[in-house]
This record gives sequence, structure tokens and C-alpha cells, in this order.
Amino acid sequence: MKRIVIICSAVFAILLLCQEDGFAGTKHFGRVADPVTGKAVRAAQVVVCLAGSRTQAEIFSDSKGEKRAQNPVLTDAGGRYAFYARDGKYRLRILSPGKKLLYDHDDVTICDPRNPRTIRADERRPALSLDTPPNGGELNLPLMIEKVDAGGKLLGARWRYQTHNTEVGCGLFYNFRRRGGSPDARDLARIDSGSEPVMTWGFNDADDGICTIPGFYLSGGGLWLGDAHIATFDLRLPVPGKDDPSGVALFMDAPEGLAKGDVVALDTSARLRVKPAKSRRVKVPFVVAKVDEKKRTFVMARGLAWAKVTGEVKPGDILVTSAKSLCAEVDNGNTDPSRSLGVAVCKPVGKKVLVRIGRIVMPR
Repeated sequence: MKRIVIICSAVFAILLLCQEDGFAGTKHFGRVADPVTGKAVRAAQVVVCLAGSRTQAEIFSDSKGEKRAQNPVLTDAGGRYAFYARDGKYRLRILSPGKKLLYDHDDVTICDPRNPRTIRADERRPALSLDTPPNGGELNLPLMIEKVDAGGKLLGARWRYQTHNTEVGCGLFYNFRRRGGSPDARDLARIDSGSEPVMTWGFNDADDGICTIPGFYLSGGGLWLGDAHIATFDLRLPVPGKDDPSGVALFMDAPEGLAKGDVVALDTSARLRVKPAKSRRVKVPFVVAKVDEKKRTFVMARGLAWAKVTGEVKPGDILVTSAKSLCAEVDNGNTDPSRSLGVAVCKPVGKKVLVRIGRIVMPR
């Protein structure tokens, strides 16, 4: 029995597609040839139907979908045929010039991945899965988004979505790449453009417990990165009344007996734990914001808080931990941000002073 081989050079498919508003047209083309002689089959009829049916589909002769094409499509002297169709799944029924069925190919996916589309999910199948290998280094880069002009030149900077292999975490970065990888393991800021800003969103449940959004960076200061604890962001806060704090507080494990205004420091021997500050210039200090009814301790990460102080304090003084337990004192010569509690914003009221919490040092 003579067979007709259809050699199709179609655009590659994805598994699940659906039509969307507007016309996302893809050109599908192929060739019908006799497998015995290799000669082209002229005037073969290619009937384009919807997948799983014999209902003829709407096809076009132009990429904008303005000119409808004849269906079935006839092959030329070289056995070639072409048409435009919306992205989707189709059935191609190939008939000889005498209308004898030569080939019936169902479930043909026609799509151009460059066209805009909506991919639908259900309760069992995700719309999109990004599967990255576990041996791809410390970080994976499963997704990168960029905008280019007509000449292919990058406009602005790229967005990068990265995930951890060795930790539980992910991040979305603009003009930034987290840990560039071997042999360069540094964070690469302004990797695309020197004039575009750097923006980062990220979450990390490892020992450093990082959470970032634009203008806001929190590190829980765990076992590994205790010395690098950072909490910075821009806040417009009201001046707190009485001895109440104003800003962002973090829940930390702590020994019992602490009270609002006590000066503590990160306990680098444990995870997310603070301890009373009992010596001068201890690294990563905090002010206790409150101890709730469940005896949970919250410390100020950033904002305004009343801290216990010892010695003379003036507005603008930089504060560090004191040798007097649970107190802060002035050290305007401090050059280590990790040892800075913040800056005094008023004169002491009783034994406390209002402090703008931040890892700051006196300009050199």
C-alpha cells in the first residue's frame, strides 16, 4: 500500500495551550512527498480541523489574521503548503488530488512561543514548572526577564529569579545577581547597567534568616552570619509616646527577666537568640521593644525606641553597648557598623533616651 510521508517543519509545541483574546498567529508549513519515489504530491488537500474532530478550523494567509485562507489548503508543484493559525491543537487530514484519505494526523500542536499567551492550570497540573538540577551550584537561575529594542539592545536591566540549592530560599532581583557562581562567588550588583537602580526581593530560611524588599533588608543573624546582621530600611515614623517603640520589631529567643528598653545583643552561639549586653561595644546590639504576656521577647530591627543609657548623652551621639548590664553608652569614635545600636535623637528622659535604631558610624 502506497504511503504518503508528510514532512512538516512546524514550530515546536508546548504541552498545554489555549486561545486568548486577539490574534496570536503562527505560520505552519510542510511538504507532502511520496516515500517511494520521493516526488512531491501536487494539489494534495490539507484539511485543517480542530483537534479531535472534523470541524474545519479558521486559518489565515497573513500573520495578522486579516485574510482568511481557503480550507483545505492545496499543495504547490513542490508539494509545499503553508497557513497561519491561532496557537492551539489541530487535526490535519491529508487527501490526494482525488480526495482519497492519505494521512490523518491528530493532536498537532501549532504555536510560536514568542506570542503572548495564557497557560491555564488546574487542581493537578501547574501552568508552568521550572525544574532546575540539584547539582547546579549553590544557586539556580531558572528565570530571567529582559526587554530589548528592535535592534536587540537591552533596555534598562534584567529581572532575575533565583532559588537556593543549599538553603531554603528564593529571590527576585533587578540589575543584580545573587552570588555569581564559581569562580566568582560575590553578589553582582549593577550587573546589567551602571545607571539603573538595584532592587531585590528575597526570602531565606537558612541560618541568616534573610527577608528583603526594596528599601528593607532584615537578617535574623543566625549562627553563621551573626557578625553580619543587618536591618535597614526607610521608614517615616511618628515619635513614640511614653516608652513605646515605633518601627519594626523581631521576635527572638531570649532569657527570662528582660524588659522594654533593655539593651541586648545577638547570641551567635544559637539561632535567632539574644542575650543581655554586659560589656562595651558588643556586636549586633538591639533594644527590647516589648515582652508580651506569653513572655516572648521582641527587639527593634529598625525605627525609634527608648533605650536604657548610662553616662551623658546628647542628640546625635552614636550609641553602643555599655559595660553596665542592659545599657547603652556614647561612642562617637565607633567605626564598626555591626557594633552600633543607633543614634540618640533627644536628651535622656530619666534613665532612657530615644534612639533611631540603625547600624551607623560617624563619618570619617
